[in-house]
Amino acid sequence: MQHLQSPTKPSLELTPQERKALRKQRFQGTNTDNASMEQLKLLRELEYEKKKARALKFGIETKDIKKEKKRERAQRFGINNEWEKKRQRRERFGQQQEGSRRVVTMVAQS
Repeated sequence: MQHLQSPTKPSLELTPQERKALRKQRFQGTNTDNASMEQLKLLRELEYEKKKARALKFGIETKDIKKEKKRERAQRFGINNEWEKKRQRRERFGQQQEGSRRVVTMVAQS
C-alpha cells in the first residue's frame, strides 16, 4: 500500500534514516548545526500537527482545543476579558501603568 504524502509538508519527504538521526539528536542532546536544528524544529511542528489532527479526528480534547472553545464561548456570550478592557483604556487615556499613579502638580509661575 502506498502512503499518501502531502506536497505542502516537506519534512514528510525525510527518509527513515534521516528521521532516526534527527530523533537521536533530539533525545541525546548532541551539538548540531543550524541546518539540522531547523529540521528538528520542522519535525517537532509536524509531530504536533499530527497529534492535533488525530485528537480532532477521535474527539479528544487537548489544551489548545479547550482554550479555543473557551475563547469562542466568551465571544458568543459577550464575556469580555478584563485585561483587554484595561489595555484599551490605557490606549485611550495614555500609557499609564497599572498600580503606578502619576502625580500632576501645577506650579504657579511668578
